[in-house]
Amino acid sequence: MKITKMAGRYDDKDASSKEVDWLEVEWEELAKRILRKDTEAGRDISISLEPGEHLETGACCMTRTCRLLYVRL
Repeated sequence: MKITKMAGRYDDKDASSKEVDWLEVEWEELAKRILRKDTEAGRDISISLEPGEHLETGACCMTRTCRLLYVRL
């Protein structure tokens, strides 16, 4: 799955009714705009953000009716 922008921040209320998956990143990876990793659940994720954007802890990368993907260190 390709991600091109952040969709918000972590929210326990939203997460309680949806499947949550986590993207574990290293400290150095937070500054990258382009990254390819597997999530905790094994999903292949490709991130390609616009110049000036970057990952941050708690960022919501994907929202679907039943699934959320968040970033954490």
